[in-house]
Amino acid sequence: MAEAATGTAMRYERVAMLNTGTELAPEYHLMGKGFESLDDKLNANVDEATYVSDKSASKTITGYAPEWGFDGAVIKDEDTISFLRAIGDGLATGSAAETDVVIFDVWDVDGITHIVTAKKYPVVVQMESVGSGKGGEKLGFSGTLLGNGDPIDVDFNVDTSTVVVAGS
Repeated sequence: MAEAATGTAMRYERVAMLNTGTELAPEYHLMGKGFESLDDKLNANVDEATYVSDKSASKTITGYAPEWGFDGAVIKDEDTISFLRAIGDGLATGSAAETDVVIFDVWDVDGITHIVTAKKYPVVVQMESVGSGKGGEKLGFSGTLLGNGDPIDVDFNVDTSTVVVAGS
């Protein structure tokens, strides 16, 4: 079991592993080098009603529409960046723009097994730019991973960057 975490959490301790392979042959790569921001937005869906006997509205959360905005500098040999830019360059739509991302906090990783219970989100890749910047500046990219259904809990092996299947 992971040791009790203390102190302030840092951004580098929240890990996102993007599947750059396929659903049947996943290949998870860190959204790290080259990424200058990666922002989680849960986007709660709120239902609101004001009942005839009340002055104030009542609200309830009915679901979520998560998304992860990102931007950064193009690093030529980074698989994750190449994968995302290929989606944008190809103007991919439908299933060609779909993948999944596994997200976890490093302090939850088991120190012995190097396995962590993580959330695996199906996502659609929306690329806004595959090549931005002014003359003399680094080439930039930006986009958003859009939640595409319900996440599931998975066990993720951080040494092998794989989702662990029961019995393996």
